[in-house]
Amino acid sequence: MKILFVCTGNTCRSPMADGIAKNIAEQKGYNDEIISAGIMADVNSCVSEFSVMALKDFDIDISSHKPTQLSLNHLEKADIVLTMTQSQKEFLINSAPQYKDKIKSLGQYSLQGDITDPYGLDFNTYKNCANQIKEAVLNLYERIKSNE
Repeated sequence: MKILFVCTGNTCRSPMADGIAKNIAEQKGYNDEIISAGIMADVNSCVSEFSVMALKDFDIDISSHKPTQLSLNHLEKADIVLTMTQSQKEFLINSAPQYKDKIKSLGQYSLQGDITDPYGLDFNTYKNCANQIKEAVLNLYERIKSNE
């Protein structure tokens, strides 16, 4: 399965989701292709240092992540596209309605709803975001794998 995580800048939430999902897939022996991209990514920027630090608690290293600009090609190739918020999901569906059936919000798999953007906030906010993402990705995998 090809999984695409999408956020705004591809420096905080979607790289964390990408790293967490790859880690879970590896632990469970899943052969999924997992990537991330941003709706408005600056490809000359880098992953947030707080995102890197938050995932170190899970023994996951995303320090080499480089932001990627979302393209229609990404949407076409993915089996499932997971945005961080409902509004991002709606934006993608409005922008590329031909892919509406595969666009979901990762927040729908979290008990807390939308994965809010920690950008510019303190480290504890990033840690809470990483924990919420991990919960959502675990729930996502449980639902996906039980339906296969």
